Amino acid sequence: MSPDVESLRRENQRYASNIDGLRQQRARIEQRILDDTSLVGALFNLFQGRCGYCEQAFERGGTSPLDPHRPLGLAQGKDGRTDQAYYSWLAYDWDNMVATCEDCRKRKQNQFFVEGKRGRINAPVDELRATEAALLLDPCFDDPALHLSFQMNGVVVAQTSKAEETISLLSLNRLALVKERGSALARVIERLSTDPLGLRILPTGRSGGPSAYVFGETEHPGATALALLRAASDRGSRTNDLTVFVKEIAEMDVIERHNYLQGLLIDEPAPEGSALEASFALPSFGRLPGLADMPAAKAPIVEVKIRNFKGLKELDFRLPDTVPSAASGSAPCMILLGENATGKSSVLEALTLALLGTSETTALDELIPDEEVNPAGLIHRPDPAHWDVFSHLPLQVDVGFFGGKFTAVVTGSGSDGRFDGNEGPSKIVLAYGPRRYFPRKRTRRFRAPAYRARSLFDPMATIPNPADWLLSCPAETFDAAVRALKEILMLDPSDYFARESGHIIIESSGGRTRLEDMSVGYKSVIAMATDIIRELTRFYDNLEYASATVLIDEIETHLHPRWKMQIMSCLRRAFPQVQFVVTTHDPLCLRGMHDGEVFVLHRRDGDERIEKLENLPAIKGMRAEQILTSEFFGLGSTDPETDAKLALYHQLAAQGDNLSDDEGRELERLRFDLQTNMVVGDTPIEQAFVDVLRQVEKDTRAQPVSTSSPRRTAIFDSALALLRSDITSPAFLRNTIIDPPATPEEDGVAEADE
Repeated sequence: MSPDVESLRRENQRYASNIDGLRQQRARIEQRILDDTSLVGALFNLFQGRCGYCEQAFERGGTSPLDPHRPLGLAQGKDGRTDQAYYSWLAYDWDNMVATCEDCRKRKQNQFFVEGKRGRINAPVDELRATEAALLLDPCFDDPALHLSFQMNGVVVAQTSKAEETISLLSLNRLALVKERGSALARVIERLSTDPLGLRILPTGRSGGPSAYVFGETEHPGATALALLRAASDRGSRTNDLTVFVKEIAEMDVIERHNYLQGLLIDEPAPEGSALEASFALPSFGRLPGLADMPAAKAPIVEVKIRNFKGLKELDFRLPDTVPSAASGSAPCMILLGENATGKSSVLEALTLALLGTSETTALDELIPDEEVNPAGLIHRPDPAHWDVFSHLPLQVDVGFFGGKFTAVVTGSGSDGRFDGNEGPSKIVLAYGPRRYFPRKRTRRFRAPAYRARSLFDPMATIPNPADWLLSCPAETFDAAVRALKEILMLDPSDYFARESGHIIIESSGGRTRLEDMSVGYKSVIAMATDIIRELTRFYDNLEYASATVLIDEIETHLHPRWKMQIMSCLRRAFPQVQFVVTTHDPLCLRGMHDGEVFVLHRRDGDERIEKLENLPAIKGMRAEQILTSEFFGLGSTDPETDAKLALYHQLAAQGDNLSDDEGRELERLRFDLQTNMVVGDTPIEQAFVDVLRQVEKDTRAQPVSTSSPRRTAIFDSALALLRSDITSPAFLRNTIIDPPATPEEDGVAEADE
């Protein structure tokens, strides 16, 4: 273990030991260490490129498969409560790392159930395995043959309570997985029928029993081996050793072997698919009212289809299932770009209505009497000049979620006063318009979901004052809120929030600041963030694993450029499982977004139809000016006036001696204007060097007629030396730019005319 990692490990041990004094801090998880290619590669090889829980295969070089078996803090029990300390000290423990597919990762998250009490704080993995009655099978420790019974139809049956909880939590009988296992078994049967000794058999490291060997170069190698041994045992076989079983199969004649194996395969009927799928809705704990009624409570959006909604005739979006640094657990997000009137806000509205469900959209319509939040008011009008003519096709919005079982739908015709579709909310949803103001006085906050989306549809709606709730919420809720707010405000982990004499005080190395004394931009973001926190803490006792969809129109409002570049990263760190869908006009806000999360809307030339641009460039590594001049914003330049001057200058210069007197004077004017006013260089160092050269050239123009050869040579040598050197070297900058080489005049040497 490197000294850096050892230092982080000790820091997390101190954190876990002193958790009562560090409730406003999060465990320090350095993602760069967990994303290290050597670590990820070793884990990939150890698990043979398969998920440790369900044996799904994943590709090398894709999303990092690393996931902690015991969560790195805020471990959730069966009662829905979380413990902030457990198991943060295992963040860099190799024995706690499992290669995990996205399906299992999204279902598992921070859930780790135990019977009785959890183990000792800072106990190593071996001790925890011995002392905790864990209810989640450990792929690196538990023998699957003692807990799981794999059937020939692809279904897995629990043999123990631990297996029952694992199958339920990870949805190990989800339909796609059952079909994969069944297909894998059929292929193994075919190979055994034709060439049984040609199948590779690999040891697992276990000392005997059905789990001692698995098939090599097959899908679901463990499940297929255990299923065959179990089925053979049911038909009278006395061996539980895969190598012995295959030898017995090989000794049969071809017809006997074929009939025997086909008998194993057809002994069990195909499973009923609809009964196997697991919902992403959470269990109905008494402490978590409402989540059990939301079928996509923890499932992120992966697909959106919009038809005949306002200016959107037909528009589809597909979000990535994962983000590059998946070990961080961050949910995929979505940012919409486009000129005004290209439907960005309409996309947010359509999504919000589908997620709210029909009962809440009806309530929202009643909340805003000046707006028609119903199919009649929102259906597509193909001709802007004739508003009374609407599409004869129905308005419809479909939202698909990870896992594929549930789709949120709202639909209606131009004559309908309310939507049809799923009645209740699919998940927690909050939506905000571009104003995001909050009143100074205390206001009542209604809890119905429709109120959480009103700001997006009603420009006069306000956000509740954040200070009122922060001052009155319970201590544990306040600490959870502070952990998130410190991420958003980019504060140091050791900074502290206090509640004193009716004020929220932020204590940092720079002193003490009252919340109400912060700038408008800060207060606007804090008000929105606190509103999100307030809603999430109704359902969760932490914000690190709280799931929701939050929609924000013009996220850049009130923000300083430095904060615009950080806002998406800050929100994602504060609420890792919240899926943000936002619009912006500012390229700086694209920082923190990944490829596949940025969408550009535009109107097709000569047509009113709004489309989504395809084949966008990779966003990572692009500077703000490059983003502006790329397809994301479509500007030809960030300075059209200078571009026009350059174009005319090059046009005139290309004519050489064929210029008229007026054209010659225009060329000289453009040359002088561009040399004087155009900023060259992207960094301060580059711009400073250009200024030095301009000053040298200016001094030269004061001399008669032309520059002497020694003088030109000195300028050339200085420039060449700069380009060949490390321009970040302090010594070079001091000698070359701050104290440039002496000129011949300064040396007392007279110049000769050329």
